[in-house]
Amino acid sequence: MLAGSAVLYLLLVAPRRARDPQRLLTCFPAGGHPTLYIDVQTLREAGVLDRLAGAAGVEEPDYKAFVAATGFNYRQDLDAVAVYFTPGARLIVARGRFDRAKLGNYAKSGGGKCVGELCTVEGSSRDRQISWTPLDNDLLGIAVAPDQLAASLLGKAGRAPEPLPPAPVWLTLPGTALEDRDGLPAGLSALLSSLGGASRATFAVNGSEQGFEIRLIAPFDDRLRAEASVKRLREATEALKTLLARAGTPVEKGSLAESLIRGSFMADGTRVQGKWTVGLNVLSETPK
Repeated sequence: MLAGSAVLYLLLVAPRRARDPQRLLTCFPAGGHPTLYIDVQTLREAGVLDRLAGAAGVEEPDYKAFVAATGFNYRQDLDAVAVYFTPGARLIVARGRFDRAKLGNYAKSGGGKCVGELCTVEGSSRDRQISWTPLDNDLLGIAVAPDQLAASLLGKAGRAPEPLPPAPVWLTLPGTALEDRDGLPAGLSALLSSLGGASRATFAVNGSEQGFEIRLIAPFDDRLRAEASVKRLREATEALKTLLARAGTPVEKGSLAESLIRGSFMADGTRVQGKWTVGLNVLSETPK
């Protein structure tokens, strides 16, 4: 019953919500790099966030210590987050409720420092310096990079506004990211290679009557290239079916594997469109 209510909320309410992700995205510097957006507030209100994150009692001790020191708990204090994946840094803009004084004290107690409102502390290694700075009353800019001052790259009106999918979760990849697939899992690499030649690819997650729906939009510069991409996507899907069959891997109804092999693709002029429907029980497959 709870899962069904979550889907109904995502299907009917989330697409109409004016969460204004542009506020977060325009804080990033200009450039073409993969961008992830998550409307955490919508996921929380739909009851999905706790199912994905697991029980609070199983969280890592380091995270519990961070919550105790800063008073910040993403389960209740984070409303939205956008991540910009550049080659040398992970740039993050978060919207929510932050206690700046406690965050500053946390940095200093961990051997870090604050210069004005920009704070930095060393992460798990010397090349993982975590820095942050307030961007607005409810916006915090965060960077994970070798540069201790990387968060200073974040500011208002750096990146131009752009068309965004009406979905609570989405990932957009520029054409260069579709070509550079080093280190990716084989299945994901095969999917992205099928989209080679597209100017970008956007994957948007929303609710559907069957559970959750992942929509792909990938524009090409001509119709023939779009049709060739659809052909490759269909071939990759058939190859996955064959691989699972040869390995004797059972494909359970409503599982993630079934969702992947039931993906559908079409060329709409110069755009490639794809769709995967993911059942509700996939949430219970998510590792906690």
